[in-house]
Amino acid sequence: MPARNVGSPFSKSLRQTITQTEQLHAEVQAIKEQYAKLFLTAVSTDTSQLIERSQLLDALTNQYNIEELDKLCFLLGINHEEIGANKSGIGYALDLIEYTKRHNLTTKLIQQVKKERPFLFDI
Repeated sequence: MPARNVGSPFSKSLRQTITQTEQLHAEVQAIKEQYAKLFLTAVSTDTSQLIERSQLLDALTNQYNIEELDKLCFLLGINHEEIGANKSGIGYALDLIEYTKRHNLTTKLIQQVKKERPFLFDI
């Protein structure tokens, strides 16, 4: 059996490649763990809002008239003319939901709708 030449350039290069691969693998694992934590945080905070956004759109389009949507805007401190001017019920509702999302008011909107129409959110 021939003796292995442990000090050969090939062996040294192979060891370096293995070491680099192990380091990359460790970095990938760390990134995966970090992503998983961020994903779980995002899902835990957004899943209920995703479900509620769908319910919210249904509630705003089917249970609110234009005057009630204007009142909802007022209660949230939103100028209804910025979003609801010349809009139909669904257009107004979509604009209101998007506006509250952009201005971090979605939770307040959901809370107000739940307060006014609690039966809509029974699951």
